Amino acid sequence: MLLIQPVGDYADIQAREFNMASLKQLDEILEHKYFCGLKPSLSNIEHSGLFKKGSFPFPELQTVRTGSTAICVRRGDYHANPQLGILPSRYYKKAMSKLEINLKTSRLEVFTDDLPGTTKFLGTFIDNPLNFNLQESPLLALRDLSNCSAIIGANSTFAFLGCFFSDARTLMPEPFYLGDPKWHKDLFSSDQLTIS
Repeated sequence: MLLIQPVGDYADIQAREFNMASLKQLDEILEHKYFCGLKPSLSNIEHSGLFKKGSFPFPELQTVRTGSTAICVRRGDYHANPQLGILPSRYYKKAMSKLEINLKTSRLEVFTDDLPGTTKFLGTFIDNPLNFNLQESPLLALRDLSNCSAIIGANSTFAFLGCFFSDARTLMPEPFYLGDPKWHKDLFSSDQLTIS
């Protein structure tokens, strides 16, 4: 777990999280300055003018880049929604190989919604210590993710945003969601690294 500097009033962080969680359509982004949602679109994000690729949107909460490699694992509610697709170990192995992650020397920071299941899952093919990001605030966890030096993303909005706000080397699954393979082209530009 990363050491976090105090960042001010927690109520302010909660208000920012509410704003990030209030997107319905592009006109609402422009009118209310809110963003997030279940199906983000890269063009909507870019056209909103609210966020800049490679830059965390709240600079006063920003901390320095870590030397960690982030591994995002989305499992919790996906067990009840098999059409979304829980990513298999071969995706993570391929991503680590493509990013040339040295498992003997790299510091791995795991971002997940299922701590017990992810511990067991990653333990089947990763031997070195895992550092789980246990931030109670999703916004601060997103900040921590965007500060990692490399990101192996999962098929979740959280991982997508962490990669969008980061200028690190990133990899994402393709297609993003099994049940909606056409959506992938709405999320990623042709120069972004993805793994099928």
